Amino acid sequence: MQHSCAVIFEAKQKVLSNVVDTLSDILEIDSEDKVQLSVSADADLGTIYSITVPVRRLKPEYYDEEDLEALSL
Repeated sequence: MQHSCAVIFEAKQKVLSNVVDTLSDILEIDSEDKVQLSVSADADLGTIYSITVPVRRLKPEYYDEEDLEALSL
């Protein structure tokens, strides 16, 4: 049973790592230590994985001119 739990833990860590890596391309992540993965079950949908990622902001290179003007007001 321990081997199975280790695989599940490794899979969760891989999912979290991939999500954070992908999001951090365009977002400033507040703290990777605060990223959370929740697993729940739904009768119609099956297993649902929910990931909470604390985000500071969109990286500046992804703002358009109007966004930058609105931020400076």
